[in-house]
Amino acid sequence: MKALLLAITVSFSFVAHPQYYYKDIIGTKESSDLITSYRNNNLQGRLTNDDRRELAADWEKRLKNKPGDSVLLQRIQILKDTTKNVNVDSLGWQDFRVASFDNNNYSSVNEYDSLQNAVPEGKKNNWLMKQLIRQSIKANKKYGNSREGVNSFKDSLIHKLPYLLFLSLPFFALILKLLYIRRKNFYYSDHAVFTLYHYILSFVLMLFLFGVSALRDWSDWGIFNLIVILLFFSWPVYLYLQMKKFYQQSHLKTAGKFVLLNVLGFITIIILFVLFLLLSFFQI
Repeated sequence: MKALLLAITVSFSFVAHPQYYYKDIIGTKESSDLITSYRNNNLQGRLTNDDRRELAADWEKRLKNKPGDSVLLQRIQILKDTTKNVNVDSLGWQDFRVASFDNNNYSSVNEYDSLQNAVPEGKKNNWLMKQLIRQSIKANKKYGNSREGVNSFKDSLIHKLPYLLFLSLPFFALILKLLYIRRKNFYYSDHAVFTLYHYILSFVLMLFLFGVSALRDWSDWGIFNLIVILLFFSWPVYLYLQMKKFYQQSHLKTAGKFVLLNVLGFITIIILFVLFLLLSFFQI
């Protein structure tokens, strides 16, 4: 169960790094407005030499804050190479919205509500879909084509991951109680203590993970990716060894219960993660 949470954390860490997210939207408002004007003027995003110099200067300022951003450096080099024609799409830019739950671009919540009122009763969106679409309209209106909305959503979700761990603790202990229900000498409190100790290690590993991720972003060294992988696999290995030591059963029984624990924990974490995902989305 913890391995899944670590995988979620690692995935957000990789997405945040430009090397693994090449379709990066133009970050600053000036660049975003410039790109939008090219498209609106039906120029197919083609950049003139003046446009290229303006964008290159803007991105060079960003590069000072992110010296290890290889994608940004590559884009600047493309812009400065005047022997080749450059358009918007060749820079890895894509039109981006915070969220969209249907193919319609509503200008306001009132517009969406009016259209829903005109739809026959059986074809209207359900309550949850209505809330999601309304929130997406608000978010897209607030952030527009800026990546700020995605960053806000991502940061909100990542900051809630420790709370997800705390909330999953009693469920984890309950699963252990059910797996060892024949062991009358173990009470729910014993499983809770075992879980608490394991969660302490989980937070320590997450601390190391964020530290290694920060070093990777700063240095752009591939060796830190290997360390992340080692941290990932150390999590389930430690859990298995602790189950064997604490409950003192054979390797076969421990392995079977370890698999069941992770399957049931996977389902629990997915349910909790979806709830936290929705909570983070409605808070951006």
